[in-house]
Parts: sequence; C-alpha cells; structure tokens
Amino acid sequence: AFFKRTPLYLNLILIVMIVSSACIMFMKLQLAPPYFAHIAGWTALAAACIALVWTGAIVINDAWGRVVIPCPGPLLGKRRMN
Repeated sequence: AFFKRTPLYLNLILIVMIVSSACIMFMKLQLAPPYFAHIAGWTALAAACIALVWTGAIVINDAWGRVVIPCPGPLLGKRRMN
C-alpha cells in the first residue's frame, strides 16, 4: 500500500537508505567486513542526490508555475506526472 501512494523519488530514497542502514547494522553486529562502511556511505550519498533532484524539481516547477522537471507519481498503481 505504501508504494501505491508515495512518489517514485521518495520510494527510491527509502530503498537506498534501507540498504545503507542494513550495511551499517551488519557491520555493527560484526557480520560484515569493514568495507561495508564504504557501501553504506555511497548509498547514503546516492539517497542525498536523489533528494536534491526531487526537491529541486519541486522548487523549479513551483517557481515556473508549470512542469519543467517531471516528478513521477507512485511506483505502483495509477501513474501520474506532475
């Protein structure tokens, strides 16, 4: 139900942050080697970049009063671009 209501960018951010959190958790439990810190860091950076694109699209679209950068709708269900 979550993927039917939330925008695609938010879903991507959450999925990437889950991967990052899982890497950190496995490292802290000593079930993963130390290089998982690099994976966690890069995935968190990817989530930040997605968030910047999403917020930039919202701000630019609002400033211009029309769709300049499309913001995809929900991942599942009825697709809507705004």
